[in-house]
Amino acid sequence: MESKQRVFKPKIVCFICNRSSYALLKKDDFQLPENIRNIRVICLGRINLSFIFKAFELGADGVLLIGCPPGECQYSFGNKLAEEHLLKAKKIGHLLGIERERLGLVYISISEDLQFIKNVEKFFDDVRRLGPSPFNTETNEEK
Repeated sequence: MESKQRVFKPKIVCFICNRSSYALLKKDDFQLPENIRNIRVICLGRINLSFIFKAFELGADGVLLIGCPPGECQYSFGNKLAEEHLLKAKKIGHLLGIERERLGLVYISISEDLQFIKNVEKFFDDVRRLGPSPFNTETNEEK
């Protein structure tokens, strides 16, 4: 069991605001941990709770929302809506058996490429410590 924990590589879905750090992903020297799927969205405020839970249903071990810092949202309200949606997702997820730490939100400006990598790697490590999602049937069947 312990050796499986060491080799576990969580599947992370990142919903990334088009106006924040998404452009950084196109840099040649930009490296993120494997098993991270990035989904570009117009604004984090447009993320529906069903998107978050669909990611878990499809095998994600964690979902991270990455958006513009407060005051920098082109649509003025996207950050606030993202926070509200994340709080609701954490409450609903808790009822479904999804640990709150499997859901995250970070604000990163387009100029903060090192901060972007650090935040994603920290989230990746946090989810790795939690182990597979209770809804990740592929990983749970290996147990």
